[in-house]
Amino acid sequence: MYTREDKLNVLAKLICDLEGLKANGIDMVDLLRHQGWLPFVNMLNGKTYSNLMKYFSVRAKIYDRWAHEEELRQEREKCPKKVKMVILKRLMK
Repeated sequence: MYTREDKLNVLAKLICDLEGLKANGIDMVDLLRHQGWLPFVNMLNGKTYSNLMKYFSVRAKIYDRWAHEEELRQEREKCPKKVKMVILKRLMK
């Protein structure tokens, strides 16, 4: 199924929603500031590159274990010796 990039909507969320925590009675800002983590947390909540996300989303392929095993099976049928060498190289890493 193909989806056009211009039809996608990117919903950007905050990775660390400190204001949401504060609204629920958990004030982490002072603790993070005291420990020196506040600049890092603020960096996590930085820009979201929606155009780049759309570009990759429409070109992404779902690759699961079944697809991997099917690909290996096809390769074994073509060239069994080569596949054994690839598997051995992966195991030796």
